[in-house]
Amino acid sequence: MTYPPIRHVLRDLGIELTHGPHVAHRVTIPTPPETRAAHGGVRIGVLASAADVVAARLAMRSLEPDWLATSDLSIWTRDTRCRGPIVGEARVLRTGRTTTVVEVEISEQGGEKRAIALAALSFVRIKRPDLADAIESEPEQTTVSFATETSGLTRPFRETVGIETIDANHGVVRLAQSEYTINSFGSLQGGMVAALGEFGAETAATAMTGQAQAAIDIAVRYLAKGPTGPYETHVQPLRVANKGCLLRVVVQDAGSGQEMAVITAATIPVSSDLTLMGFSD
Repeated sequence: MTYPPIRHVLRDLGIELTHGPHVAHRVTIPTPPETRAAHGGVRIGVLASAADVVAARLAMRSLEPDWLATSDLSIWTRDTRCRGPIVGEARVLRTGRTTTVVEVEISEQGGEKRAIALAALSFVRIKRPDLADAIESEPEQTTVSFATETSGLTRPFRETVGIETIDANHGVVRLAQSEYTINSFGSLQGGMVAALGEFGAETAATAMTGQAQAAIDIAVRYLAKGPTGPYETHVQPLRVANKGCLLRVVVQDAGSGQEMAVITAATIPVSSDLTLMGFSD
């Protein structure tokens, strides 16, 4: 088995990776309407999926021959409304005996470079799993596209991955376990954990304020793998205001009861003027 499988969210997102000794580790993804939130910006879950993939590839180089697991991921956004593809460039901030920290600067591609988000991820060293042996080795400098002739989003991101609302007032949204959203360990892919938290936070904030909300910042602390699924969110409001909300989201494996991640997410009303709020230059 190779990763990702032929039918997988990372392939439908059209992720393309470039890395090598003389170029930055870079990820490029298209931003069709299916990847956008209600305010027109690229979804946090899409950004998180791209950042997780490129940062992990870079971190692997400092941890070889061992493997790694994402321990935390944070994304802070500016104005993520863009006209075309986006590119994320990764750099190592710190490498220690057990941990590597990577930063990914995400910008709009084409014309004048415009930063739209910043991601920071930490990875911990673990024993290399047997499944990792199936991932093909690559030359020192290469460009790899996950897209295939039949891949691509044809429906909104949430519908494509299959996230459904169970209890809007408490931000309970659910995602079934499937090969489409797994990582190389057979659990929920790191970006999809962030996406689940994003939708849980938006659902709860919308119900609490009576205004449609979009997530703009997110911080994920990964706790454990989810062995069985389905995966659910449970939301606790930390701050609720007209200009936005701050929420604590727990992502849980509903089948085993295992808490998989604790997330802090900030939202704003989709009707907000992003320029007046300082999101644009």
